Amino acid sequence: MPVEGCFSRGGAARLGRLVTVFHIAHASLLLYYLVARTWYPRSYAFAPTDYLTEIGLTREIELWLMALLWLWRKWSTCGTLEEFADTVLLTSKVVAGSVLFICGGTTEVLRFGLLWGLVLALVRRPDYQELGCVESLSPSSLAMRVGPCDKNLDCLRPAGAPLAAASKSAAAAAARARGLGCQVRPAPDAGADGTDAPSPGAAAWAAEGEAGDGKLEGLVPWVVMVGASWSERCAQLTPMLAELSDQYQGAVRFGRVDAARWPDAAEALRVNAKSSSSPQVPTFLLFRGGREAARLPALDPATGEVREDAGVLAYNAAALAAALALGPLATKAAGRRAAALGSEVASFRRTDGSASAPGVAPPQPQSPPAASGAAPPDAAPPAARRRRRAE
Repeated sequence: MPVEGCFSRGGAARLGRLVTVFHIAHASLLLYYLVARTWYPRSYAFAPTDYLTEIGLTREIELWLMALLWLWRKWSTCGTLEEFADTVLLTSKVVAGSVLFICGGTTEVLRFGLLWGLVLALVRRPDYQELGCVESLSPSSLAMRVGPCDKNLDCLRPAGAPLAAASKSAAAAAARARGLGCQVRPAPDAGADGTDAPSPGAAAWAAEGEAGDGKLEGLVPWVVMVGASWSERCAQLTPMLAELSDQYQGAVRFGRVDAARWPDAAEALRVNAKSSSSPQVPTFLLFRGGREAARLPALDPATGEVREDAGVLAYNAAALAAALALGPLATKAAGRRAAALGSEVASFRRTDGSASAPGVAPPQPQSPPAASGAAPPDAAPPAARRRRRAE
């Protein structure tokens, strides 16, 4: 269910994402429909008919009932609340336009279509870049940080390519991530002159990981969404990716690649994002150990195209996490953190006071300093100690 949890903990934040200029402007188009329908009170759209049903409803009501049945079917297939809201708005506008055509013919449809076109031209859809800990990846950062050991990304490591704009974009994304409490390690994308720094190569990154500093991002699991800025589907699924980044923070890192801006990166990842009808927009990839481990939708190894049995994928957070096996990754990460914490505690001392690691001496209890001019109690003569016990 796309809106699961909207009225529970965190539900207000999800519903608040729909209070935008984009959604309000498109919803206001229905106000014109409510006003225009009053201009044609004798239209046969408001007369009882058996056009779609046999219970004497008006044609207008029958159209709206068909729309409600369609929305009920889409309820379980939409992946995010934003996608379901867009479906509701689009279906409502289509029904409103149909009723206006029945009432006023082509003239009313042209008026409604003109208002619709103005809203589309003047109001942009929110991109939700501020949500979660999802980083915008350039070709260089994709090759250096996500897949340093993936041979398909070797073509994205040219030296001397200008990356001034990409570096600024990456810096802005890192600043947003730090503001949300995410741990961000700057990528060696650009040198001081705004060009690509020399690539250390996969061997250097692997050696860094073996050193045990825990900062090798190429060996940390990554989930990368390859989409396009012109795709409404990608914009609708961005909040879902942000929620997953919050849920699996510390175990899996999340990023996205804009295929409209970086077509070479999409091609290197074997994603066909050249048309809006491509079933690969968007594509979700899982990188483990610096190499691609899984992807959705899956590709046929023989043809390199989307498998025929993939069908139309209805993405949602639970299905995506299950398909990419994010749960086991989070469990392993939690186990490593618990083991590291336990080793730090155990290396201090055992409960019996003995050292638990070679070379670590447990702290010894210290006797309180004796008061000046007075002997410690144990330094008194035996006869005095016996008199005190007798008393």
